[in-house]
Amino acid sequence: MAKARNTEEILLQQTRDKSVELKGDVILDDANIAITAAQTTISATQNTTSASQNTISAAQNTTSATKATAIAATAETSLDRSIGRKGCEMRTSASDALEEIEADTYYAIQMINDTTFDLLTGLNCTGTFTGIVYPAGSVIYLNVSMFSISVGGPAILYKAQA
Repeated sequence: MAKARNTEEILLQQTRDKSVELKGDVILDDANIAITAAQTTISATQNTTSASQNTISAAQNTTSATKATAIAATAETSLDRSIGRKGCEMRTSASDALEEIEADTYYAIQMINDTTFDLLTGLNCTGTFTGIVYPAGSVIYLNVSMFSISVGGPAILYKAQA
């Protein structure tokens, strides 16, 4: 019987050993499933990150396009004013009478010769513009409201609107 017991014990031990091997395989399979799940999660996170980056990039492109449109509009306005595109008028002599001008009619005066004003005022401008000799070629940018040339001339008044 002792020998039989040994056989039973051996079989029992082998069964236990097999069970441990099977449990090891199951544990490895569970680990493989866990790794696959983690890889899927990482892949989904990367896809979400990529989608977020695409959204940010699209928003930046929209912002850039909006900024470009605003810059173009500002450039167009500057171009209109910077080269007198809306027109101009020549004031030819020192004897031009004192003249009151409607606001926003002229935005600049350019001197052809050395010029001095008896009166030069601009809307929302402060300071003294009279009694100063403005050299030929000088440009004074202001929303002209009144002026009178005392010495020099002619002067070009650039229109703010057509």
